[in-house]
Amino acid sequence: MKYLEEDLCECSSIFEKAKLEFNNTIRQLHYDLNIFDSALDKSVDRTPLIDTPESNPDPSAGGTGIFDKTAHPSWAKKLFREIVKETHPDHFPKNLRESRKKNLKEIYEKTVEAYNKKSYPGLLETAFQLGIEVENITEDQISAIRVKIKSTQNEINTIKNSLYWQWEHADDEMKQSILKKFVNMRGWTLPEASRKKSRKGLGKHPGKSISWARKKFKDVSDIPSHDKEDD
Repeated sequence: MKYLEEDLCECSSIFEKAKLEFNNTIRQLHYDLNIFDSALDKSVDRTPLIDTPESNPDPSAGGTGIFDKTAHPSWAKKLFREIVKETHPDHFPKNLRESRKKNLKEIYEKTVEAYNKKSYPGLLETAFQLGIEVENITEDQISAIRVKIKSTQNEINTIKNSLYWQWEHADDEMKQSILKKFVNMRGWTLPEASRKKSRKGLGKHPGKSISWARKKFKDVSDIPSHDKEDD
């Protein structure tokens, strides 16, 4: 479970970087083509450019994440109380180092969050970290860890199957293919994408109609950059 969580963290970092790069490329393309797209032209209520993998709810959590003591199994309540005794600021010795106080406070906050979300593998992990003995490990506890492992693996798979992940690991030719598919998916070469009032060209901006774009851009690689002169 710990290995998968570290892997998920690394994948998420790569995903966010690729997402930023891809969206910047799309916005540049949108500007160059001078077409209308509600997700890019509206200042509010923007719809996503593409579906993005959200963090999957932890199947082991259940409920809504609202603090509810009666909803927790007895072993989780007991383990939570023992962790709080070790980490709550009110229980710190007077001579405890500031760095240690900060560390324990972070653990306490993480524990409360895990407990409220009923993410019991998080409690078990914290207990092991603090050296708190977990007596009589039950099948319920083992099952919670198995579910967490499965859900984390699913999140990793979702990221690795996303367009952003493909973009990050694509060569230039593949990136052009992805852009072309994106243009088709968003309908940027359809009449509906033309602007009723086309922007005036600023400097080297094409400032052309969508029909002009359809004729000129037979392939995504033909899309002009700002340093190209207008025809």
